[in-house]
Amino acid sequence: MKSLSINQVSAILITKEKEYPKQVLKHVESFGFGEILIQKESHGIYRRYIESPKFKDVYVQDDDCIPRIDQIFSQYDGEFITCGMTNHHIEAYRNSKICLVGHGAFFPWKRIDVIEKYKNNFGMDNDYLIETDRIFTFLNFPQNRIGLPLIQLVSSFSCDRLSMRKEHYKNLWEIEKKLNKFFYFSISRRPIFFNVLRYGLFIFSRSLKNTF
Repeated sequence: MKSLSINQVSAILITKEKEYPKQVLKHVESFGFGEILIQKESHGIYRRYIESPKFKDVYVQDDDCIPRIDQIFSQYDGEFITCGMTNHHIEAYRNSKICLVGHGAFFPWKRIDVIEKYKNNFGMDNDYLIETDRIFTFLNFPQNRIGLPLIQLVSSFSCDRLSMRKEHYKNLWEIEKKLNKFFYFSISRRPIFFNVLRYGLFIFSRSLKNTF
C-alpha cells in the first residue's frame, strides 16, 4: 500500500448552496487534509473535476452526507478510485462499471484525464455536465469499493437532488451503453484491460499480506 498521509491530500467540495453545509464541512475539516477547496453556488457535477489541487491525490464527497472518511482512506492504495458505498449501493451497482464517489472517495488526480477524452468526443453535453461522476468512474473501472455505513442529512432526500430524480437510474444504463459502445471498443479498451490486470494484482498482494 502506498505510504501517504492525509495531509498530502486535497479535498474538493462543491455545493449549489450559497454556503457549504457547516455540519459536513466541520466533519471534513476534522481529518487534517492538506487543503480543502470549496466551490459554492456550483451547478453541475462536472465542477468537481475542474479544480487545480495542490496535491496529486484528492478526496471528494457530496454536501449532504457524513462518510467514514478515515476508513475509506485506510483502504486507499494511491492507484485506484477507493470509494465508500453502503452495502445497498454495492449490491445495486454490482454489475456496473460505475460506482459512487459522492459518499466519499479518494483517487489520484491524474485519473481525470478520461473526462477530457469524453469531452473531446461528445463535447459538454448533458451527461458531461450532470453525470460526470458516472463517466469518470466507468472509464476508471475497476475501483476499490468499500462497504460502509453512511449518515445522510435530511437535505439528501430533497426532491431537487440528482439521486431523487426518476430519470437518474434510467440514465445509468443509457450512459453505460453509450460508453461501452464508444470507449470500450475504441479509445479505452486497452486502459480498461490493464486496470483490471493491475487491480487483480493489487487484490492478490493484499491477500498475501493478510495471510502472513
